Amino acid sequence: MNENKTYFGTPYDDVFRTQLVDCSYLIIPVINELFDTDYDLKEKVILWQNEHFILGENKRITDSMIQIGTDSDFFYHIECESSREDGSVIIRVAEYSFSAALEQSVYHDGTITIRLPHSAVLFLRGQKNRDHDMHVDIITPGGQISYPVPVLRMCKYDLDSLFEKKLYFLLPFYLFNLESEFKVICSDETKISELKSRYSEILSGLNRLQDKGKLSTYAVRLIMEMIVKVANG
Repeated sequence: MNENKTYFGTPYDDVFRTQLVDCSYLIIPVINELFDTDYDLKEKVILWQNEHFILGENKRITDSMIQIGTDSDFFYHIECESSREDGSVIIRVAEYSFSAALEQSVYHDGTITIRLPHSAVLFLRGQKNRDHDMHVDIITPGGQISYPVPVLRMCKYDLDSLFEKKLYFLLPFYLFNLESEFKVICSDETKISELKSRYSEILSGLNRLQDKGKLSTYAVRLIMEMIVKVANG
């Protein structure tokens, strides 16, 4: 897999956005996992405009700006990050959050009110021993504001937990958990067999969900296609 991130994103960003657009409801368990919410899978998922102009730069595309339910006042922003953990992603989170909030701002009687989204980061690569979330601290003339940015690290999830928590949206990214084994896998027939077995397990699990009416045929096919795209990325 190629770790170089392009200006407009990686194939993994495309996988994230494709699933979000084509099977939006799959993101609901991810939001529940990140923000400790309890949205039902039947809730309507509304995707907001995800293109913003950042001062001094060209147009940039966020990975998601999501509203769950038509009556909700909350919206969510999740950044999918394939690079190793550093400070760049939290800067993007702050930039996109404020851009989106300003677009939805309300002015009344000399006061502008902006509502920041609930932001989070999905790290495709990461260390299991890192448990902390990220934070944005804002120092204003009226005082300091600080808010958390929850982090979901793929390395914390095995196949069983992904299925148990209904995190089917994340199945295409499971390959990142095997990244350290790639060189060995390529030269070891036993490892190749183990890798095939894991993906047979994913397919079998998805087919069972399809048979029970928990996932549509289209969703199963899309997830498998996205798994192949990540593998080829």
